[in-house]
Amino acid sequence: MEGHLALIPLSLLVLLFFGQLQTRRQVFGLTVAYYAGATWQVVPGAAAFFGYHNNRIQVLLLWLSVSLLLALPWTTLWSPKRVTRLYTVPIAIILMAIPPLGLIGVASPLTTAGILFPGLAWFGIFLMLLLCALLASYPLAGLGIAIVLSSPIQLLYRAPKQPSDWQAVSTHFGGVGLDTPSPIAEYVAAESIKETALLSPARVIVFPEAVVSNWNEATDAFWAPALEILKRHGKTILIGSNVSDTHSSHYFNSIVIRGAERHSDFLQRIPIPFTMWKPGSGRGVPLQLVGPGTLEVAGQKAAVLICYEQLLIWPAISSFEENPTILLGLANNYWAQSTSVSEIQRACLTSWARLFSVPMLWAENT
Repeated sequence: MEGHLALIPLSLLVLLFFGQLQTRRQVFGLTVAYYAGATWQVVPGAAAFFGYHNNRIQVLLLWLSVSLLLALPWTTLWSPKRVTRLYTVPIAIILMAIPPLGLIGVASPLTTAGILFPGLAWFGIFLMLLLCALLASYPLAGLGIAIVLSSPIQLLYRAPKQPSDWQAVSTHFGGVGLDTPSPIAEYVAAESIKETALLSPARVIVFPEAVVSNWNEATDAFWAPALEILKRHGKTILIGSNVSDTHSSHYFNSIVIRGAERHSDFLQRIPIPFTMWKPGSGRGVPLQLVGPGTLEVAGQKAAVLICYEQLLIWPAISSFEENPTILLGLANNYWAQSTSVSEIQRACLTSWARLFSVPMLWAENT
């Protein structure tokens, strides 16, 4: 098991400590500290990148606000009675997974389900909730059950084969699709993407999030010769790009699908709150809670998680509710190279892929 993947079950240690606490104040302190530690790279990093780097107080308040909100269900539902915690702990975890708290519900113990119970799908999530309840109430029993159940499941699990006709391509374009666009840098990136796609033996080639700054009719015209060649060879490309909303000042963080398949766009459902998604401002990327969680290309139904969505529970479970056959993770992490954001995203994706026993493809720009 990869090192960063093995770190995910450490979130369960918090539940062991949780079960030993005697007062609500102690619970509040523990959970605030846990979420502050879990988000200290994600929240300040994202806030700084999206324009808050000159206001450190604003970044600090955002980070603390997220930590306090995430600690709220645990503190409110805590009980000194073990029997009561058997049902309040699962309730707290579920509240953290579904909107509105699910919009910021990172570092959930549910992410561990794919590590301990690979291949069990929805039953694995049920077992994870049961295990969390036991760890917070009867820790020795919880640890014993985790070992007894997880060990044979780990031995019996066989990872699915990667599809030979799909290829995920990671790039090193820096901020070409996110910063103020440089025409020369964008042209070089576009030519690199074209060349890679044309030379690839795969039928479906997946590129990272936001490697093209804006896709419109002019972009389609620029790409037309390459897309025609791809179409003749039965190839399809998936490229991360912004797509403007023609009816408002919003834009969509999208996956543009071009080539042999019908041209379409897949929209990110949950952008980063307050940085990409700016409620009430009329700008930014709109929230798409009820949008589709999968796309169909070349006979595969792909669950798609774009960047921030990879850290949450709601986008993953809503995607897997559609019974996908493959999991795609796209990200643009050039701004987060000095952090562990990329490793955390990959670990979460790998865990979901293991839980539902589907192959996973990862395309990242740095």
